[in-house]
Formats: sequence, structure tokens, C-alpha cells
Amino acid sequence: MNIKQLFVSGISHTILLSIASTTTLSIAIPSSDAQTATLTAKKPTSQINLRLAPTTKSNALNYAKSGDRIIIRNQIKGTDGYIWYFVKLEQSGVTGWVRGDLIAKQNTQKNTQTSKTITVSSDNYSLDNREALKQESVILQQSQSSYTSNQQSQQAYLPKRKYTSEETNYFKEIALGAEFTTNPSLIRKWQGDLRIQVIGSPTSEDLKTLKTVTDEINNLISGINLKIVDNSPNVKIHFVPVSEFKKYEPNYQPGNDGYAWVNWNQNNVIYSANILIAKTGVNQKERSHLIREELTQSLGLLRDSYKYKNSIFYQPWTDINQYSQLDKTLIQMLYQPEILPGMTKSQVANFLK
Repeated sequence: MNIKQLFVSGISHTILLSIASTTTLSIAIPSSDAQTATLTAKKPTSQINLRLAPTTKSNALNYAKSGDRIIIRNQIKGTDGYIWYFVKLEQSGVTGWVRGDLIAKQNTQKNTQTSKTITVSSDNYSLDNREALKQESVILQQSQSSYTSNQQSQQAYLPKRKYTSEETNYFKEIALGAEFTTNPSLIRKWQGDLRIQVIGSPTSEDLKTLKTVTDEINNLISGINLKIVDNSPNVKIHFVPVSEFKKYEPNYQPGNDGYAWVNWNQNNVIYSANILIAKTGVNQKERSHLIREELTQSLGLLRDSYKYKNSIFYQPWTDINQYSQLDKTLIQMLYQPEILPGMTKSQVANFLK
């Protein structure tokens, strides 16, 4: 039996929450965070890079054009002598570091370093926007805490440990892009917790496997948490007959006993997933394997490989029910804070060198 899972990017949707509570994020940013400015370059058609760190040696995560309006969030003096600004593009919301000579400020307000609290009401604020705000906060705080003017800028962004060429190559194969799509090969990952709701008729062993896998993933990574919930899910896992798969996921492709549809937004942040597990036609061991594989790949590890038979990402059909050491490393690599959504293959390779 050769069963293949399909992972495709869906269209970004805005999900409104109606919660009688208020979320407060305390972010150490300049008081001039609302200061607007414009990107500028000698050539109007020039591409202006938005970088991971305040140095031209850092990876360019995104780019903008001369004339694009920005919001300045923070500033720091780089080792190159320039003032660098952490900015947010007004139109797209993309963030990154830009060198000061590429920015035309619209006022001369003095930039004083103070702490500001941003309060977000959950009553009428979209989930996508809340997650985007959290993502921006994380990126900014990582940059502020790990970079100082008397350090070599790249030192703050070195991997937590040195990875082998085997680990690096396998990560690039599994974590970049998605199978059966024409989408660019970019990093896609969650920035918030996975709230998993069980639907259908799972067996007691199914539920045990799901709990085991979520516990294992939570022990491997930090920054996000997987939890099983009764309501307000952003991940649904359906235990239903294959004949009903299309009913629960319109994008289902026939011939698969396990299937996952993953959605990400324009910033390559995954915000929802729909997982289908066959209730009939497979035995318990095979179904437990599908639970582990589909949930793991929904983290953003969206591709399979023919390389390692003991890997959960092995392309041909298997009934493996545990992670290999290499699988565990890939999960940890993806959720290093410095591996950001939208990174290209070359950016990932440069970071992991």
C-alpha cells in the first residue's frame, strides 16, 4: 500500500474572535514607534532589503521599493557606523532592519528609548492581526536582546549548535516548500499555539497516540505549544471514513488514507490546518502512524523524502510510530526563533553554516 499525503497552501482568511477579554503585550520599543517615514534610494527602481539583523552581512528576509511607506519601530547603531532602523511596511506589514541612509523621515521627533504597552482587545480584533503583532514583537525582542553595538552582528544569530551536513540537507529538503504545489520553496511555520480539536470517532488508542505525539513535540520545541481543546480550534483532526473525507475537506485528493490541508498567510505564517485520518481500511498501527505523520508535517515540515526508511517523512508507505533522532532534530531546527517564516533556501543555508 503506497499512500501519499498532500499539503497545499490555502487562501489566507481572517478569523474574527469574540472573546470578552483583553490581551496585553508589553514590548520594549521606542516611544516613536508610530513615526512614519519613506524608503528612499538613488534609483527609484532599486530593491531595498529588509534584513534579519542590522548589518549588510545579514540575510535579507524581504524587500521593498523606494517610495514605500514604513513605520519605524526601533533603532540601533551598527558596527558599520550607520544607524539602523527596525521598520514595518505600512501596506504589507512586513518587518525587518533597514540602514538609515535608505530612510527619509517625515518629522524630526527625537527618538527616546522608553517602554510602551500595546493593548489589544480580543472583542473585535482578527486572529491574523493578533498573530502578526505577536510575530513582530518576537522578532523585535530577539533583535534587541541579542544585538549590541560592540558585538559582531552575526554572532547573535548563529545556530544554537552546529548541525551536520546530513541534518542541514535533510532540513532543507523537508522544511522548504510543500508537495504538489507551485508555491515558492520558503519556510512556513506557526507563530502561535496549535489548538487541536478531535472530530469524528477516534479509538481510545487514537486519542492516546495523539496525546503522546503532542507531548513529544512540546518537549522538543519552545515558543509554541500544542494542546487538545474542545472549542475554538485552529487545527481540526477528523477520524472519519475515507468516503467522507471530501465532506470535511473540499481539497481532499482521492487515494489517501491520511491527508492534511495547511493554510498560511502572506507572511508565510501557518494559521490553520485540517487533518483527515481514515477510520476504516487501515489497522490501528497504521492509523497511529498517520496521526503522527500528519500532525508533524502540519507544523511546517511539509515534504517527504526517499532517504531514510526510519524517518516519519519517508516517502513510501510505512507504519513507523516513533521519531528518529533526525526527525527530532528537524522539528527543533524549524522552531529555532531565528528560523523565520518566509526564509528562502539560500537564507536558511547561510544561517545554518
